Amino acid sequence: TARIDDKIGIDYSLVAPPRATPKSLDLDLKGEFYSLAHRSPVPFSPLPLAFPSDHERMVYFGASSYFFNTAGIAYHEAGALVFEITEAMIPKEAGFSLDTSIFSALIPQVSKNYPNMPMKFRLSTPTAPFLTIGQGGISFQPNVDIQAYAILPNSSLAPLFLLSLVSSDTACGDGAEGILSCAQSCCPDPVEFLQSIMNYLTSSVLLPHLNGENLLGERGCWSTPHSCCSIQGVPAH
Repeated sequence: TARIDDKIGIDYSLVAPPRATPKSLDLDLKGEFYSLAHRSPVPFSPLPLAFPSDHERMVYFGASSYFFNTAGIAYHEAGALVFEITEAMIPKEAGFSLDTSIFSALIPQVSKNYPNMPMKFRLSTPTAPFLTIGQGGISFQPNVDIQAYAILPNSSLAPLFLLSLVSSDTACGDGAEGILSCAQSCCPDPVEFLQSIMNYLTSSVLLPHLNGENLLGERGCWSTPHSCCSIQGVPAH
């Protein structure tokens, strides 16, 4: 085993004896991430790996979805998949400030009750992200909850609304106090407006921040997905 960071380790122990032939040496390694605080059984089994029949290259390395999904479970259980977006993280070239004024047309009550106040978005995953590897490629469909807050003058947080980013083609729902559905009259497509904001914050703020933090322990980086998520608004609690 090896320690990835202060929360996560990886078990790469052999799961079977090495297989030696005149032309190759095959090693089956476990490749399982786990929480250092509490290691729990993985709720699924690894799928078999298929390697090319030809051996033109010296070394072949394969990783199944089990490898990536145990990482998702471990980081989720460790509470590491919680991120915050604040005004200080917004690039200067963005052309807007992360405050309640940007929602004046979409959710008038927000800017009315909390005029020109700075905001904070807290992103969390209600369930561990799950990745599927198939013949058609890689499918990654995480669900993300985004809690929006207004930062009051005394630095305390006032919850505004909760958004759920889901992997679907349609989105509907209510915002805080039913505001989102009522905003249809002043904003032609409130879902598209919110989706544009969150897509920008994800690609230009969150992902560069994650790559800077190097959550993967210098073992990779995050990239912007080609397709964007749909948004569902639900009342804040």
